[in-house]
Amino acid sequence: MAASPDPMSPTSEADAKANLSQQINQLVTAGFISLILALLLVSWLSYDRLRTVNQTLHHVVDNYSRKVLLSNKMLDAVQERRYALSVLVMQSDPMESEAEWERFTLAASDYLYARGAFDQVKLIDHERDSLKELDQLTKDAQQHQFEVIELKRMDAQVEALNWLAQVAQPARQKAIEKIQEILKYQEES
Repeated sequence: MAASPDPMSPTSEADAKANLSQQINQLVTAGFISLILALLLVSWLSYDRLRTVNQTLHHVVDNYSRKVLLSNKMLDAVQERRYALSVLVMQSDPMESEAEWERFTLAASDYLYARGAFDQVKLIDHERDSLKELDQLTKDAQQHQFEVIELKRMDAQVEALNWLAQVAQPARQKAIEKIQEILKYQEES
């Protein structure tokens, strides 16, 4: 009968140490790989979150920039229209009056384009409310401006100038102030 190996023999002890060393190496390797995978996962999640934050920030800045640009376009158009109306009322030359009428009309188109584009951007409640107020102020001012134009067409230049100075320009100024308020709010937020 063969003798069973002595568990305390040097060969068994060396085999046990080698086996233990191999198990430790496997655990260290598995731990190292797990650590690398965990780091890769955290890196990927961080990158994905950073990308999401970057996209959100890009949308916020783009939306803000568009609102400021559109507000400035509306303000420029309203001021241009106010100026064109003042010059139109003062003109006696039909050709120059026609040129100012075109300028007046073009400024209205520019305003309407910018105002319509405003509805395409993301607005908060305060901005929506301000734009509704602006729409009413603009509608009122426009009515007064057309009254000035009608007086001018009836050759009632003095009355047209009086109506312009006393009613139309102050009404238009309220619209300008509302646009400036919208711009100020955007700059503060």
